[in-house]
Amino acid sequence: MEEADTESIRAAIGRINQTVQSLVTHLEFSLDTATHHSVVKVVDTRTHEVLRQFPSEEVLQIAKALDNFTGLLLQERA
Repeated sequence: MEEADTESIRAAIGRINQTVQSLVTHLEFSLDTATHHSVVKVVDTRTHEVLRQFPSEEVLQIAKALDNFTGLLLQERA
């Protein structure tokens, strides 16, 4: 992913987060640095507890492991 694209995504994420912060539960948008997947969290504004996350941490870990595995396979073929 190009740096300019990442920065524009991060700027958009910041604007979205500011807009939805006034709700009792709010959405937080972010970009997972290891997998470059978009992450959405539903957070309780009083307790700051993450109520839901899409994709889940487990799915992000699986995606990262698959990326690593694919990289190893490509290295072996080279």
